[in-house]
Amino acid sequence: MRREARVPKMKSLLMFLCALLLLDTVALNAAVNPAQLSFEASAIVGSGFTPGRQVVLFGCANPPQAYSGRLLSYLNVVSADAKGAFRWEASEPIAQYSVWFAIGSVPADQVVAVPGKAAPPKASLPPPGLLVGQGAAGDALSIAEYMTDVLVVRPDGSVWSGTAIRHGSNDLNRGLPGVNNFLIKALRAKGVPNAPPSLPAPTLDHLTPADVVVIVEPVSLRYYTGKLSVN
Repeated sequence: MRREARVPKMKSLLMFLCALLLLDTVALNAAVNPAQLSFEASAIVGSGFTPGRQVVLFGCANPPQAYSGRLLSYLNVVSADAKGAFRWEASEPIAQYSVWFAIGSVPADQVVAVPGKAAPPKASLPPPGLLVGQGAAGDALSIAEYMTDVLVVRPDGSVWSGTAIRHGSNDLNRGLPGVNNFLIKALRAKGVPNAPPSLPAPTLDHLTPADVVVIVEPVSLRYYTGKLSVN
């Protein structure tokens, strides 16, 4: 009778050990296969992202030109497949002088990459200042650059983008020396989930502590990406 009583305990122990082994394998695979971007001649390939979830792909590029500069920005909302992968095809070759951001639904799905470099680049722009509640105008970003591309990604999948230009119509500091105090309500909505097509695109008036903000100076490709403190 004692021997028969031990069998269920041994089975439970074996099941517990198998569960631990499975968890270790999952953790090892996650460590070995983190989210990353790779580059083909005219495509961006993502791998290691959360399966079935939305990924915002944003890029700024300076393609080679014979006599003049050319500044491009790309913004696409894609979905990772069942294996956590996606492939986005560009309409022209991917410029070597470019920087790309992939922003998913979890922190592990946030990647920055540059063609031809194995290691991710380091952010070289300071975080913008956040000016909260500028009256009816809403929040503004204080950016110490003449011109920047701006992207805001909200955890619910909403995306806004645009260009902040010093002394432009959306600069609260227009005509005065100093930084560009850019009104975020000027950003255009893209990829707003579950929004009926008949409704107008939502305006971004205020940032939240969970919003991911990307700022890129399009000539030097210096950038900042992260979350801003909302007081």
